[in-house]
Amino acid sequence: MPYKIILLGDTMVGKSSLVIRYVFQTISDRQCPTIGAAMFSKYVNTPKFRGHLNIWDTAGQERYKSLAPLYYRGAHIALVLYDITYPTSFVNAKQCIQRLQKHENPLIALIGNKTDLTEMRAVEYEEGNQWAQENGVFFFETSIKNDSSDIVFDTLLAMLPSEPEQQLEPVIDIIQTKSRCC
Repeated sequence: MPYKIILLGDTMVGKSSLVIRYVFQTISDRQCPTIGAAMFSKYVNTPKFRGHLNIWDTAGQERYKSLAPLYYRGAHIALVLYDITYPTSFVNAKQCIQRLQKHENPLIALIGNKTDLTEMRAVEYEEGNQWAQENGVFFFETSIKNDSSDIVFDTLLAMLPSEPEQQLEPVIDIIQTKSRCC
């Protein structure tokens, strides 16, 4: 059974670019917005983790926000991204984490993305790190232009159990009684 990872955050914060960088080891400078969700599969074999991943890249546009909780269910890891040059995306990422914590219990990481744009930085590292610590989530800063995206995945995957817990559906026993007619 594969591990489920979800990527959440506003549109244009770099969710698709991050997952493409991790799965295919390529940089995509021109990425179209995700519609609904896209799923990527990857087999990982490292000294600290071995297993199959299903990585769900969710749409960040406002009209798709109501669909996000559908992807929470059964997630082992949730990566919530914001753009370090866009403070509103940081506010929205914090709200997303709070909603997620009410419904599910995956490993959660707050990720400040686009660290290659340091001259345009609007959210300081310390601000993101402090909020993450106060709210019991992991914190990373990344850029698809270096290997920091691999560090995010590798660090969190090393914390997972060797076998994912199966999400079993509740069993409902229906007992049929014999009835006689007439």
